[in-house]
Amino acid sequence: MRRLARAAVLALAGLAERLAAAPETADGLSRAEFLDAAAALVSPTGQVALTGTTRADGLPTLHPADGDGLDSSWLTIVAAVRPALTRLEAHQLTEAAPLRPWTNRPGDPWQTNPSDDRRLIAMYAVPELNLASMTGQTPIAVAAIDRFSEVIPAAEQYTGAAFGFDAPAARAQQAILLAVPPSAHQPLDQRMLVQILTETRKLTRVRMARPVDLDEQFRALTPSALLPASGAVAIPLEARE
Repeated sequence: MRRLARAAVLALAGLAERLAAAPETADGLSRAEFLDAAAALVSPTGQVALTGTTRADGLPTLHPADGDGLDSSWLTIVAAVRPALTRLEAHQLTEAAPLRPWTNRPGDPWQTNPSDDRRLIAMYAVPELNLASMTGQTPIAVAAIDRFSEVIPAAEQYTGAAFGFDAPAARAQQAILLAVPPSAHQPLDQRMLVQILTETRKLTRVRMARPVDLDEQFRALTPSALLPASGAVAIPLEARE
């Protein structure tokens, strides 16, 4: 009782502050100003939940989802990125009698069935609510907590890799060898990795060859960055008429 009395005193002080801040009359207030003043008066946070009513037959066909684990398989995941559902999850975890979930897609909250194109509808209600025992004319109080759309990613995505380095501080010890198997259907095993390293080492030595290191008949096989300026395979870089 003492705790309740202290809470009542604090609530009374807060109500007095809101009454003092409220306008004396609604005359001259626009619609937006009136709604803001009314919300600030009735709620300490300035937020008011607006609920509506609908008949039971106005709801889609819903099934109890507490046995399907909707909280653990769906709510706990989407609540991480949806603030409104975060508050709902907190209520479900802290209350002794949490709300009972209902859904139009029992057992398939992630809509993995391609033949069923219905949107997911998740409803949370007091445990005493039983839609099966209600007549179609029974009024039900409802409020929308959140609404959003999701896109299932494509099974195949184009990806890429980028490797950065700081020049001119980079040295050969910082080189990165990106090895891929020659066949997409064959794993990169130890034997293949040794072969790739061996070929890479050989190619590294070959690419360091200068034209003077090769016999004349092989000078055309020098790296593309080295273009012979004389001989039978000379490649001129200047324009000629």
